[in-house]
Amino acid sequence: MKKNYRILKVCSANSNEIEEYYRNNNFEQLDYEEQIKQFQAANIILPGSWSGCMEKLGNECTDVLVNATSMQQQWCMAKGLDIDFSKKDWMYRILREHISDYKPDILFFYDSVFTWFSERQRKELRDDFPFLKFITGLWGDELSGHPSYSKAFANADLVFTSTALYRDMFTTAGIPAHVLGNCFDHFVASVESKPGESRDSHHLTFVGSTGFGCDQHRQRYLNLLAMMQRTDLKAWTHERNLKQRTINARSPASMVKTPMKWIGKRSLNLLSTHQLETMKEHRLMNWKIAKYIDETITIRNGRSIRGEYFLDKQKISELFPDRCRPFLEYASDYFEVLQQSKYVFNTHRDELADGPNIRVFEATGMGSCLITDRGNEMKEFFVPDKELVTYDTVDEAIEKIEYLDCHEDERAEIARAGQKRTLTDHTIVNRCEKIHEIVSGLI
Repeated sequence: MKKNYRILKVCSANSNEIEEYYRNNNFEQLDYEEQIKQFQAANIILPGSWSGCMEKLGNECTDVLVNATSMQQQWCMAKGLDIDFSKKDWMYRILREHISDYKPDILFFYDSVFTWFSERQRKELRDDFPFLKFITGLWGDELSGHPSYSKAFANADLVFTSTALYRDMFTTAGIPAHVLGNCFDHFVASVESKPGESRDSHHLTFVGSTGFGCDQHRQRYLNLLAMMQRTDLKAWTHERNLKQRTINARSPASMVKTPMKWIGKRSLNLLSTHQLETMKEHRLMNWKIAKYIDETITIRNGRSIRGEYFLDKQKISELFPDRCRPFLEYASDYFEVLQQSKYVFNTHRDELADGPNIRVFEATGMGSCLITDRGNEMKEFFVPDKELVTYDTVDEAIEKIEYLDCHEDERAEIARAGQKRTLTDHTIVNRCEKIHEIVSGLI
């Protein structure tokens, strides 16, 4: 018999978007629980229907949007709590108060917020809250701010991953992991269209970050730039402004100060790339040294170090202003664009473990014909070129789109099959059922 439990899901979103949404919708006039519901409905809390689905399985569940400053300040006032939001660790203090108030059996970190809290802090949570039985979460992001997976996820009982490659990274680091995958939240999306129905509004679209200014998205930027140059692709996007920096003004060595005094920069430079990679994964590795090692390997591979690649590049929205629209703030607008698109173009982060990203499930779930890279990674979840269209190069992507434009029946069949697969196997309900099955057998 499966056990039921009380679960606190910890999540985050873009801080500026949170605050703007908070102000634009007069959230200060709503109580905390109603604010949570509104953020869930807007899919700012991701996935918006996650807690509801876990409750339908007999569990108690709530979300905490841990970096929502105004929202958490209002919650503290209602609870009579005195937390200094100017302090660096205010989010950890907020998390402790939510745990103390809700008393969950399980703490579930959703994606990147997993690594916002240190090994020491997770240990403190276990020690200070004996009712907390299990720490888990979903991971499908590039590791940043920590030298290794073993360090970043210490004291976690289990990590659900978006891909098998991530699972293997965790297993190698000695962290129990299980492949879950991203999903389609069909409740938030409110799927109303018939699978594969005619799409008249948009021929080819991309919705998301173009990758400009983001070192993990260099290939995405190049792919989108080529597609904008050679097709009628339309993009809904937001592109960051680059920080002012002089090329080669700082060497990798200049990034590392005190730790390097005792380990020796010259000694590191004498090691082979393989030796450096192995050293970086050591359990006791210092983050600053690991960052220096990363930059050293990057230079050896003939690539620009972080912060320099985009200095001579231009925003795609500036190059193609007539076909770039502002980023879609509301989930309903986002899903509407997907639903009205004949094709949705997708390209992943440079990191090999990234894929399939959440856009894969959302585009197919809305019935669009998805054009995506990472064909090998798609095989774990879809049948390539039967349920979605895969490409290795931009040339191949364009060739396949041009072929399907001349064979509408085939395009529509791929769209129908992709939507059927997503709505059958990859919904928020499917994922919550899997989490419930695994976790209830472990606590």
